[in-house]
Amino acid sequence: MNKKGFIEFLEKKKKSERAINSYTDFVRQYESYLFEHKKGKKICMILKNGGENNVKINRCLWGIKEYYDYISKEEL
Repeated sequence: MNKKGFIEFLEKKKKSERAINSYTDFVRQYESYLFEHKKGKKICMILKNGGENNVKINRCLWGIKEYYDYISKEEL
Protein backbone atom coordinates (compact mmCIF):
# COMPACT_ATOMS: atom_id res chain seq x y z
CA MET A 1 0.00 0.00 0.00
CA ASN A 2 1.23 3.46 -0.83
CA LYS A 3 0.14 4.90 2.51
CA LYS A 4 1.40 8.45 1.95
CA GLY A 5 -0.27 8.78 -1.45
CA PHE A 6 -3.47 7.18 -0.16
CA ILE A 7 -3.64 9.61 2.77
CA GLU A 8 -3.11 12.57 0.43
CA PHE A 9 -5.86 11.22 -1.84
CA LEU A 10 -8.27 10.92 1.11
CA GLU A 11 -7.39 14.41 2.36
CA LYS A 12 -8.24 15.83 -1.08
CA LYS A 13 -11.61 14.10 -0.79
CA LYS A 14 -12.07 15.94 2.54
CA LYS A 15 -12.19 12.75 4.61
CA SER A 16 -11.94 13.18 8.38
CA GLU A 17 -8.83 12.15 10.25
CA ARG A 18 -10.82 9.34 11.87
CA ALA A 19 -11.97 8.06 8.47
CA ILE A 20 -8.42 8.27 7.09
CA ASN A 21 -7.07 6.28 10.03
CA SER A 22 -9.82 3.68 9.67
CA TYR A 23 -9.40 3.32 5.90
CA THR A 24 -5.63 2.96 6.07
CA ASP A 25 -5.96 0.47 8.92
CA PHE A 26 -8.55 -1.60 7.04
CA VAL A 27 -6.42 -1.69 3.90
CA ARG A 28 -3.33 -2.59 5.94
CA GLN A 29 -5.21 -5.45 7.63
CA TYR A 30 -6.47 -6.75 4.31
CA GLU A 31 -3.05 -6.52 2.72
CA SER A 32 -1.57 -8.38 5.72
CA TYR A 33 -4.18 -11.09 5.26
CA LEU A 34 -3.36 -11.38 1.56
CA PHE A 35 0.36 -11.51 2.25
CA GLU A 36 -0.04 -14.22 4.88
CA HIS A 37 -2.68 -16.36 3.17
CA LYS A 38 -2.40 -15.66 -0.53
CA LYS A 39 1.28 -16.32 -1.24
CA GLY A 40 2.61 -12.83 -0.65
CA LYS A 41 0.20 -10.91 -2.87
CA LYS A 42 -0.08 -7.16 -2.36
CA ILE A 43 -3.36 -5.30 -2.42
CA CYS A 44 -2.50 -3.47 -5.65
CA MET A 45 -2.03 -6.80 -7.45
CA ILE A 46 -5.37 -8.12 -6.18
CA LEU A 47 -7.42 -5.00 -6.94
CA LYS A 48 -5.95 -4.53 -10.42
CA ASN A 49 -6.73 -8.16 -11.23
CA GLY A 50 -10.37 -8.10 -10.14
CA GLY A 51 -10.26 -9.02 -6.47
CA GLU A 52 -10.46 -12.25 -4.53
CA ASN A 53 -13.86 -13.91 -4.62
CA ASN A 54 -13.46 -16.07 -1.54
CA VAL A 55 -12.03 -13.56 0.94
CA LYS A 56 -14.32 -12.15 3.61
CA ILE A 57 -13.61 -8.44 3.82
CA ASN A 58 -16.81 -7.21 5.44
CA ARG A 59 -15.45 -4.49 7.70
CA CYS A 60 -12.73 -3.47 5.27
CA LEU A 61 -14.92 -2.73 2.27
CA TRP A 62 -15.00 1.06 2.54
CA GLY A 63 -11.26 1.37 3.00
CA ILE A 64 -10.63 -1.01 0.12
CA LYS A 65 -13.10 0.87 -2.09
CA GLU A 66 -11.29 4.14 -1.38
CA TYR A 67 -7.90 2.53 -2.04
CA TYR A 68 -9.19 1.12 -5.32
CA ASP A 69 -10.36 4.62 -6.30
CA TYR A 70 -6.90 5.95 -5.35
CA ILE A 71 -4.90 3.44 -7.40
CA SER A 72 -7.28 3.84 -10.34
CA LYS A 73 -6.70 7.61 -10.41
CA GLU A 74 -2.96 7.20 -9.77
CA GLU A 75 -2.54 5.42 -13.11
CA LEU A 76 -4.24 8.19 -15.14
